[in-house]
Amino acid sequence: MTMAAGPIDALRTLASPIRFSITNEDHRIIERALAPRPDSCLVTIASAGDTPLECLRLGAAEVHAVDVSAPQIHLCALKAAGMRELSHGEFLVLLGVVRDPEQALLLYERVRGALDDEAQRFWDRHRHLIARGLMSQGRMIGFFSLLLRGLRWTAGPEAIEDLAAIRAAEEGRRFVDSQLEKPRVRLVLQSVLGLLLIAHSRQAARVGLSSRRYATALLKRVLTRVPVADNPYVFPFLFGRYPSTDHVPPHLSAVGYAQARPRVDRLRLHHGCIRAFLSTLPEATVDGFELSNVVDWQGTEETAALLEEVARTGRPGAPVLLFSRNGAPTIPRQLRDALEEDPEEDVRLLALDRSGFYRAVVRWRVRTNHLSKSPSSQETARSW
Repeated sequence: MTMAAGPIDALRTLASPIRFSITNEDHRIIERALAPRPDSCLVTIASAGDTPLECLRLGAAEVHAVDVSAPQIHLCALKAAGMRELSHGEFLVLLGVVRDPEQALLLYERVRGALDDEAQRFWDRHRHLIARGLMSQGRMIGFFSLLLRGLRWTAGPEAIEDLAAIRAAEEGRRFVDSQLEKPRVRLVLQSVLGLLLIAHSRQAARVGLSSRRYATALLKRVLTRVPVADNPYVFPFLFGRYPSTDHVPPHLSAVGYAQARPRVDRLRLHHGCIRAFLSTLPEATVDGFELSNVVDWQGTEETAALLEEVARTGRPGAPVLLFSRNGAPTIPRQLRDALEEDPEEDVRLLALDRSGFYRAVVRWRVRTNHLSKSPSSQETARSW
């Protein structure tokens, strides 16, 4: 198994301004939970741009992607510009799915003019990320790249081959028992993965673990729940590339690209807090929400305030999709008349997850728009 990056490159990736260069939210969950219609207006977390592009592929009329991170917004903008300007094969090269550093930089020059001034300045400063293979330049992948280097050093190259070949949960359990429980390997795991989730200390504390033990438990959970081989939601996080161009999220396939590309101008990007963005919208105007795992990053009061805006702006019946690494979130008491649960459907959605990262996937629905708060200015609301 060829390693995606050398140790120096992996360390450089840890300093990347981009946290997530790809997304591990399974498209099957997005499709089932949101089921966008041709007239649907959706609000999503932007992240790496994969979920918004999937929503476009599925036919949504308009997708508003919001993120507090400016680099994540610039990444989404680059992907959207690439999809607008490039053929399918060229798009894969621009993103580093197919590696050709020189050609990727030439393709960036072709799409650069389709970016706004701020995005142009960002990518002009960070051309090296494009040259190195953009899909592998998120900090999350950088940590896992270091992890694999440590695993190769402590357990040998055969362990890497075995890891890449895991096709069933039972094989993953055998790998964990035979390789990850070795004292020297366990020490490396705890050291590297402790760094990985040092910024996730709030999440670790919620489940009563140190960051180091939380991260180790997360990796073991992934390997014992889902396959690695041919899995587009695990393999690239471990190896910095997709298993092949035949095993990619749908919007990166030839067929999915042809579906999403004509709709890319329906994407709207917003830099800022998603709650603040929703506060600018009129009541009952959103047909669905994809909120990623924001509940893992926010406190209880912040989450409740966000969900109040969701309940206010969502049309009756609008799905609200949430992922969590820490367990199923609950509807705040004051919103139980506004949002409704479907625990049986949540179980079905979690069963579709091929990332193994999440302990829970929930899809609530907006029951009623009973909150009376209006946006500060109807004239500033977006066109829906």
